[in-house]
Amino acid sequence: MTKIALSLLGSVDPSWASWAQSLLEKLYLKVEKHPLLVYLVIAHSKLLFKSYLMTTHLETGVASAPAFEEFEASHDAFLGAPRIVLCEESLRNLPRHVQAGVILHEGAHSVLHGELRSYTLTPPPLLRDVEAKLQAPQGYSVNLLYLFSTAVKDYEATELLLELGFREEAKDYVIYALEPSPRLVEDWKLASAAGIFLRLVHLAELLKPLCCASPLMEDGEVKMRALSMTSHLPTAYADGLVDIAASPAWRSRATLQEKLEGLAEVFLERFTA
Repeated sequence: MTKIALSLLGSVDPSWASWAQSLLEKLYLKVEKHPLLVYLVIAHSKLLFKSYLMTTHLETGVASAPAFEEFEASHDAFLGAPRIVLCEESLRNLPRHVQAGVILHEGAHSVLHGELRSYTLTPPPLLRDVEAKLQAPQGYSVNLLYLFSTAVKDYEATELLLELGFREEAKDYVIYALEPSPRLVEDWKLASAAGIFLRLVHLAELLKPLCCASPLMEDGEVKMRALSMTSHLPTAYADGLVDIAASPAWRSRATLQEKLEGLAEVFLERFTA
């Protein structure tokens, strides 16, 4: 049985915290190889959530910190065991079924990516080759590595939820993740004008929701949302991203590192050839 070590930051509603914890317990009961210990941190406000994550990343020296402004939940294994961090304020602004989807999605990560090795991945050789060929700025390959790895991890999280029978919750999360940002059109204009470096970063950022959705892409609503998310792009880029997310060239590989290498290869060969 999984022990959940709960920590509350600020005036978190006890009943909501209990509900969130019960969802995770329900998930772990269905997992054959469940984690023995999971740290669950619930921050009441966005400010506490961001401050906690920022402090955590500074203390551990993480190279690519997440975009705190846009997250309502996070996961890591920097303590040697899986840790889930939830923002009550942000999550409770979402419909209840979407809240459940987000929490279970993070729970899936704690099962699959609850060891430090999931966060110490090796940059694929092709990524380093492209970085050198393009004479990319310092740290560029690290940022792309982070984006590729989060895309693969989100794909694996959706796969696990489907295997365990949480199809509706997985779909609720995917639909939410595929909600296009109002900034996408402007971001693409800026990235295109800036050249290939930012253009590749913009495209790689879209891999996270698309790869997360790929196990459910046969669902009409999910497919429609995926096409909507890429509708601001020229057709060649939009079609390319959807094809990459569904490609067995990386999805069929066995380990996280191998999937990461496969995704990087397919992406870079498609968009830097």
